[in-house]
Amino acid sequence: MKICAALVVALCIFCSPMHAEQTIFLVGPEHPPLEFTTPNGTPSGYNVEVVREALRRIGYKAIIRLYPWNRAMAMVYNGKADGILDAASTENRTYFLIYPETPIHVEEYYAYQPVTSNIRLSPDLSNARGLCVGLLKGGAYGPRLERLLAKDIFSRIEYTVVPEQHIPKLLNKRMDIMIGQGPPGKRMAPRAGVPPTIKPVLSTLDGKPLLISISKTYLAFSRKKIPQELVDKFDMALKEMQAEGYMKKMQEKYE
Repeated sequence: MKICAALVVALCIFCSPMHAEQTIFLVGPEHPPLEFTTPNGTPSGYNVEVVREALRRIGYKAIIRLYPWNRAMAMVYNGKADGILDAASTENRTYFLIYPETPIHVEEYYAYQPVTSNIRLSPDLSNARGLCVGLLKGGAYGPRLERLLAKDIFSRIEYTVVPEQHIPKLLNKRMDIMIGQGPPGKRMAPRAGVPPTIKPVLSTLDGKPLLISISKTYLAFSRKKIPQELVDKFDMALKEMQAEGYMKKMQEKYE
């Protein structure tokens, strides 16, 4: 009888919620090759793989869904999601988001124009005042561009909710340039259903594609739902993965 009782206790402990697989619900934008939806409807991309692996190492399974940026951010703000991928750190966001120390990606932003245009910009963007620029609504583009935007360096800003919507606006001359990340900017035209008819804006200084800004992006967690302890464990996992060369391997996979 004592043996049977011990077995019952052991089974109860083994089957208790403490041993159940823990899950965390994350959202993010469609932002290939960092996050994108595959033809079979599942999320993939550099950030998706990095985040899944880091969470797996600390005992969590990630459930990831991709939405327009503002909707994804609102879901975290309202406590409907546990975290958001591809989030830059801004003062306003730190009120409801917790950031690990380690970013999951460092994004480089460039300007793009139609192939029929020949716009060149100076590195300080001092000759950009007559241009209309396309930006992502609710997006953060790094400290440098944020400072320049505060100075009203462009004549007008056209906002879209997904990056692909910039392409037809460029081709229809509703804007002069758009700001986009390096690799995704080159891949947006096919996803928008039009021929690849955009090219980088070159620098007046050296004739190379002009790097507009750099922004570190993170998996940011909801302050309402996620304890600091989990964020710290996630950060440690990211550091381990960097030391192992995991990030470099993923970058090569999605270049």
